[in-house]
Amino acid sequence: MRIENHDESSEAVDLCIATICFYNIEYIQDNMKMISNSLLRMIMNRLKYISMILRQFYFTADENDQTMENETTKFVSNCIEKFQYVESARIHFLDLLDSLRSSVARLRSSSTSILLEGVSKPDKRVTLRLPNSLRREGQFLNGLLTTDVQFYSDRKSCSLIHHFTKLFMPLEHNDEFETQYRVAVAMDNIPEYLLFRNDEDVLIPLTFIPSHLQNLYLRLLKEKFIIINPRDSIANNRQHLYFGHILTECLIFLSNPSCKRLSIRVASIALLPWLQMQQLENFGSSLLWTLALKDSDTLDNFEKKRKHSMNHETDQYTDTREDPFQGSYLTDEEWKTIIQNNIEQEYERLQNASIENDQRNVKLYSASISLARICRWTEDERKLFLLEQSINGAMSIQNKLARLDALCVIAFYSHSDYHRIKVGRDRSLQKEIEHQFNEIYSNLPLLLQTAIVIRCLPLLQHSQAIDDCLQNLFDKLTDTDQRDQQAVIEALLPYMQLTYTFSSITNRFSYSLQDQNRIIHNKSSFLKKYFNIGSHENVSFSLFISNLYLMELANDFHECIKMDNRQLIIDESIITKLFQFENCILTEVQASTITHILSFISLTNQYNQYEKLCIILSNALHRMNWVELKASHLLESWLKWKDSNEFSCFVYHAALLIINSDIWSVEATIIVCDLLYSDNDRFRQRAEITFQSRNEHDVRTSSKLGIDVLLTLLKRKVHYQLTSASSKLKLIRLFTNITLDIQSHLETLLWLERYRIHALINKEYSFSKLKSSRSSVVASFFSTDIAINACTYINLFRLSGDLVIYMCDMIASNLSSFLAIDEHTTSNEVLESHTQFVVSVLLTSDNLLNHNNETRQIAVTALMNLFDISDNNEIRQAVAYALGYICDEQTYKMLFEKIIFVMSSICDENSTYSNNVLSALISSYSHCASIYNIAFDQDDLDLFCTLLRHDCHDISKAARTGFGRVLQDTSFLLEMIDLDRMQCYHALIESTAFVYLYDIQQNRENAIVKFIVEHRTLLSIFMAELYNSIRDLTNRALQMADTGFYLAYGYPPYVNIASLIAVRIPIEFCAFIKDWSDGDNFKCALFYASKQHNFPQRAACLTILSLLGELTVDICEMFIEAVRDDPYVQNTCYKCITRIHSIKDEKVVLNLLLSYLKSKSINVRYVTVKILLHLSQSSLISSEQVQTILNDLILDPSSSENLWLIQEQDHLLAKCEYYYAGPLKDVIYSLLIQHVTGHASSKVQRNEYNDIDLNFIESKKASRFATCIYEERTA
Repeated sequence: MRIENHDESSEAVDLCIATICFYNIEYIQDNMKMISNSLLRMIMNRLKYISMILRQFYFTADENDQTMENETTKFVSNCIEKFQYVESARIHFLDLLDSLRSSVARLRSSSTSILLEGVSKPDKRVTLRLPNSLRREGQFLNGLLTTDVQFYSDRKSCSLIHHFTKLFMPLEHNDEFETQYRVAVAMDNIPEYLLFRNDEDVLIPLTFIPSHLQNLYLRLLKEKFIIINPRDSIANNRQHLYFGHILTECLIFLSNPSCKRLSIRVASIALLPWLQMQQLENFGSSLLWTLALKDSDTLDNFEKKRKHSMNHETDQYTDTREDPFQGSYLTDEEWKTIIQNNIEQEYERLQNASIENDQRNVKLYSASISLARICRWTEDERKLFLLEQSINGAMSIQNKLARLDALCVIAFYSHSDYHRIKVGRDRSLQKEIEHQFNEIYSNLPLLLQTAIVIRCLPLLQHSQAIDDCLQNLFDKLTDTDQRDQQAVIEALLPYMQLTYTFSSITNRFSYSLQDQNRIIHNKSSFLKKYFNIGSHENVSFSLFISNLYLMELANDFHECIKMDNRQLIIDESIITKLFQFENCILTEVQASTITHILSFISLTNQYNQYEKLCIILSNALHRMNWVELKASHLLESWLKWKDSNEFSCFVYHAALLIINSDIWSVEATIIVCDLLYSDNDRFRQRAEITFQSRNEHDVRTSSKLGIDVLLTLLKRKVHYQLTSASSKLKLIRLFTNITLDIQSHLETLLWLERYRIHALINKEYSFSKLKSSRSSVVASFFSTDIAINACTYINLFRLSGDLVIYMCDMIASNLSSFLAIDEHTTSNEVLESHTQFVVSVLLTSDNLLNHNNETRQIAVTALMNLFDISDNNEIRQAVAYALGYICDEQTYKMLFEKIIFVMSSICDENSTYSNNVLSALISSYSHCASIYNIAFDQDDLDLFCTLLRHDCHDISKAARTGFGRVLQDTSFLLEMIDLDRMQCYHALIESTAFVYLYDIQQNRENAIVKFIVEHRTLLSIFMAELYNSIRDLTNRALQMADTGFYLAYGYPPYVNIASLIAVRIPIEFCAFIKDWSDGDNFKCALFYASKQHNFPQRAACLTILSLLGELTVDICEMFIEAVRDDPYVQNTCYKCITRIHSIKDEKVVLNLLLSYLKSKSINVRYVTVKILLHLSQSSLISSEQVQTILNDLILDPSSSENLWLIQEQDHLLAKCEYYYAGPLKDVIYSLLIQHVTGHASSKVQRNEYNDIDLNFIESKKASRFATCIYEERTA
């Protein structure tokens, strides 16, 4: 009565919850229409609150406290003892295990508690231990998983097998819950359950597909609409799909970026018998190819397993191994050979299938989709050829349904080539798919029509064909078998319930679909059925089970609300139904829904009406890290709005999600690169995070990116080299995480560098003269106004091991294959530019050749060979420089021997060695010793003492610098250079020069700072040298470094050292600058130094100028630029604000600050607010004036945008991590209150949700990533 009378009091809410607990969640499902929306929300919020409180009670900080978990294991054991072997009991028992897995994780995984002290690690609370009585050697498991269905020949399957195997498989990755570690534990302890009946039961692949499709595939198999064994025939030529359709669904799922290393490894081995049956094992192997760069044993494991003998009648292995996951580490050449052999095998299969009659169609299906998937690992020209061959093979399939299926799979994996692929002369792949879809769907049986529309849906999102097909499908739905009807409803419902608002077709049928979908899996109901089984003996555990029930009830109620088919307020509907924030991957269904919404708004020109909805969608998308493979084409369709002001944020979201999911395209790459310098803070920060990712589970290779994307990145890097130091730095960090694994990609970059060098030396050269076969790539790259003097085009990427060896071979031959320019090889211009090209490659080869200990020795040998055969001293110097990076503890003495040899050779009047070569070798030797922390032995000391007294200034300087690099004890250094204080100063200052950041550099910087502080008379000398090093800088960033910079291993970081001195002796330092005749010029030079491509230097400039205490226009600009700089610079910026104690040109500075408050960048506004408040606190600006300014800013509507701030870190190589601070207006209000009251507090990290919703999301996440394992065996 209270419900019918719309009573929404707290008593009514409690009564509803009590009723639900008594009658189960089905009560709500049956009476949904009589309950108001507001009451539903109140009940949901109350259940969430109950869930939160229960999680606090069951929190424990003691990792060894497994009391409740152990009781759960005993409870399962008791259930086994009382089990009744009937069909429904089998289903209910597996549902119980799933419910316990989920609910225990929900209840026990809270990381903190308001009731108890301490912190708990959530990953320790998400594994349910099953009793040993459930192991396969016992009778119970065999009885539970009886074979009850038969699909082909004389073999039976268990219809519940995938429900059991899925308990052990954390397929999706999550760092917080240590999924990869838990997979490793399962591989070690229960490998037989990860591969349970994997070569026996045909339903095992259902473990790896979305749950809403499982029933559909079961029905398709039972009705023989999917043929399992290629040798079987279909009676009466019935329309059918191949079993490969199910397997490709598994492989597509495993291709999602949320699936990582060990999960893919386990799943691929589990699927291998069925992949081999369908000749899709090369497709499966390709999932491991990129992983082989770091984990080659994974690929070896798979390849060895596929070679095991198999009974081709039963498709079962005839030999087994004790460790099914054992693999050996492969060399790069070995795994590259495997890849190439597999590609050639698949190409041969396709060729053979096209001329065979036996099983022709199924073989064409497997070969065409496999080849389309794996051809990306070949050279670019061959890749396009193989892709065309795979499409031709697919088009030759006579089974129209299978043909369309194959074309869809090819489209999913074609990525950036999707829109370039032509089928025939003038029809794109997408148009061909649409054409064939229109031809066949109307005559298909209901189940097949459902399967193929789901396969095609992401590719034909905007096609009228989809609406027409759904209309036809729904017409068939009423007149069909109820079991088929239920399977179709379950399969389509995720799409229907989210898109009905904006689709005329789905709007017509979604209500009836949801009404018919009465089979909803409610985990809470399964738990309630077991309340009375022995639990009365343990009151504590009875209470525990009751609370598990409440945890699952809250989730079931949430899912029930999502299923509500009434028209809710659109904002509320999207929040409730569309986004599941426990999952960071944008699903196909979510992407499809958002695409529908955006298309609807765009076509009807109703953006103003739906602006709030667009903001909600955009904010939600900020929480997504990846996109499912199937949904990538949907997101690529968003890029068409790149010139739209209204939809630009969705363009940014699409590009970021695509790139972060390693689905690269030129268009998306350009967008993300441009975001690096955007005023939209959150998108810029996400672009930084995307490019600077250092996740150990991610491997980025040039085979993934493609040459077009690589060249696009290179062009943007050249652009930022001249325009934005911070953006260039972020791109470089991306480059260092990309491994070149295709030979032609390396060669292309080398040719670009070759022509760049030639054009630099020969000013009259025109790229239009290119005559070689490579002319198209080179001419295209240089066709734009790209600065050829900005930077080198190599040393940006890493090389795979086989390419390191290839590079070494080329270096040993003096890169002779890159001699010719437009077929000319003998002109002086060509020969000179080739020499400079070789020097350029060698001076930037440290990243290219540093791979591992095996390739290091090959690289050292190659460089030594080139040193010996070359008579060009410039090349010899460059070789010496490269050896300073490549040599290590085992090989550095080869440089010592080379120094001795060259020293003796120089004395010979016929010697071709110059003093510069000897100087380079000395620098190389000491540099190598310093970065590997190698102490000089007596031979080294004697040699360097001799070199220190050499007549040649450059040689004695190199020896002095070498002493400074290697000798850590300054007093010992003084002794070695005859107690000469000035020589010691120069040795220490020169020893701070490094091209890259090493710990030893910071040690050397601290040593010179200490020396100067102890000997204050050196400060004036140091300051003069500092000023001379930066006095010629301008507002324009310097371009590439010269040869001298590299041969000296960099220049001393004077500015960095000065900042350390300034912090150590601030009063004396500031007084010196104040009294210095060049003091003002020095400040101006520091401003220009802050524009250069050196982020520690930019931070040091901020530190020095802030210690001087005067706020100028220049310093204001530096603060603002720092906001979008490297994390280390950002952290330095916030620390430096508090050092300001005066203003120069107050009116000009204040006007500038006020202009910054109108910036599009929320972070710029925030840092400006911090400056104004500090100026007010220092009585430099009136408090009333600042309050008025900030009050106006709070009232500005744009101040409602969210503010994200860099995490406070002191490390030089700080992580790119941001925290949510809240809406800008709230942050300003908090700062203003602190300012007025005088009670300053530390930064507060806010949650994007309230505590109740956040706790509920965390519980759902714990449930999502929870798995099972077996308890330890007892003796």
